[in-house]
Amino acid sequence: MKHVFILPVLALIAVIPCRGQMNAEESTAGLVQACEMAVLFPTLEAVKKAPAMEQAQDAFLAARCLGYFAGMLDLNSIYAGGFQTYFCPPKDFPKIEAVKIFLKYAKDHPNFMKEEARSIALSSLADVLPCVR
Repeated sequence: MKHVFILPVLALIAVIPCRGQMNAEESTAGLVQACEMAVLFPTLEAVKKAPAMEQAQDAFLAARCLGYFAGMLDLNSIYAGGFQTYFCPPKDFPKIEAVKIFLKYAKDHPNFMKEEARSIALSSLADVLPCVR
């Protein structure tokens, strides 16, 4: 029963901005950089021909982005069991589609690039995948 209470508290902590403590990787621009690699990585021939260190860096960025959105989708699905959900994707919604939604939203709102990624990522999914109430 403790876990039921702790999950909403942890989610709020993750979404509440902590001004002055954000580094470049936590900004929308940092997540955009990682997510662009996640979209390009599987098909980018130049990446496959790059030196091993560059391939590793690119793979890390791609994995960071995909892991970020996997966590958002998982937490949202937990909330769908009775808590407040922020967005409502269809069943078996692919992570890469969430990434593409975020990238388009960030491109359409360049003024958000210095904002915290977690807020903008959540807003992008809520905007495109609203819940019918």
